[in-house]
Formats: sequence, structure tokens, C-alpha cells
Amino acid sequence: MVRTTKGFGSNKDRNRRYKLKQRERDENREKDNDSDPQRAAPSPPQRTSARRQSRVDLSRLETASLRKYRRVYKLSDVGNGAKEDLVSAVARHFQSQVMEQEQEEETLLAFAMTLRQQAVSRQNGGMV
Repeated sequence: MVRTTKGFGSNKDRNRRYKLKQRERDENREKDNDSDPQRAAPSPPQRTSARRQSRVDLSRLETASLRKYRRVYKLSDVGNGAKEDLVSAVARHFQSQVMEQEQEEETLLAFAMTLRQQAVSRQNGGMV
């Protein structure tokens, strides 16, 4: 038996709603740009700044997780392997990653949907 939570549709429905909202936002931006001649020039895709303050507190990760991050991304500039050294090296690497705004939004949406699916699965006793 498949249960759906009231207010939440299938992934296809959520994706359609998301894409529809994106299109509406883009159309509204175009209308705003058409009415304002100074803003009419198209702007390049926004990128997240590598210099911005991180919203992720990497110091809350366990040392084993930080070591795995170091190993996966082949970070060599880690001092003696103490947690503080790992946190600073991982934070530098994490902040140096540049991602287009659209890609960031899609990634966060996919992550949120995955968390939601896991929560529903746990509520239903492992049945999705």
C-alpha cells in the first residue's frame, strides 16, 4: 500500500510545480527588465562567491568525516591531522567551490526531497 502525505504530490508533480515557478520568475524578470531600460541588458548567471561566509559549521563534523572528506578530495595541505587543522583545510576547500545559482538551487531541492522521502519512509515503517 502506497501512502501519500496530504499536501505532497509525487516527485513529478513537485518538479512540474518547481519548473513552473521558475518560468514564472523568469517571465517576471523579463517584464521588469523590459520596463526598466537600465536593466535591459542580460546579466551572466550568478555564481556563489568563494569569499562569502560559510553557512556550514564544519567543526560539528566528526574527525572521521573530516578525514574522509580530505581523502575523497585529496587535500594535501592538512597539518598534523588534528581536528582543528582538518576543519580549516576542509573549510578552505569547501569555500573554494564555485557553483552556479541554478545548480545550487537544484541540488538543495533534490537534497530536501530526499530527506522528505526518508522521513516518509520511516513513518511508514520502511514502506514507500
